[in-house]
Amino acid sequence: ARTVFNVLFVFGLSGLWHGASWTFLIWGLINGAYILVGRVTADARESIALATGFDKLVRVRATWQVVSAVGITYCSFIFFRADTMAHAMACYARVPHGWAGAFRFETVFWELHSIGLEVWMFLFMLALIPLTELVEFAFRHGRNWRQPPTWLRWSGDYALLFGVLLLGRFDREAFVYFQF
Repeated sequence: ARTVFNVLFVFGLSGLWHGASWTFLIWGLINGAYILVGRVTADARESIALATGFDKLVRVRATWQVVSAVGITYCSFIFFRADTMAHAMACYARVPHGWAGAFRFETVFWELHSIGLEVWMFLFMLALIPLTELVEFAFRHGRNWRQPPTWLRWSGDYALLFGVLLLGRFDREAFVYFQF
């Protein structure tokens, strides 16, 4: 009981640290609840994985864990960005509606354009995801791989820096924490 109180207290406090409103408090408490549910169900989830053979599918299981963790975290972000509890509830109420045509190219193109992202940049960012996974896998599992030479690492670092400077947004919009 003490652990439950401590976890919820710390996460509730971290929510209030982000902003003094009910939405931030709920956001923090939801994340604390995720931790507690994860702890309580750990043995049951492991038993199910053993019984179904899911424990032997290491990569599939790891992928599922990442996807589910990211999914539930994204669900809590509605509270983080909502102005009021009513606004958050309205956002949740609209989630199951309006998906018709959402995956058509025109819709995706319009959405990307509305946030100021060109299609080529979106595709480039999508291509970077498997590339980074491939590099990480190669370094983690490749026996003959050695660390790249300093000049190559520095070239990559400077390319990333140049990419941020070239593609970053440096307008006068306030930093996200200063908007509240």
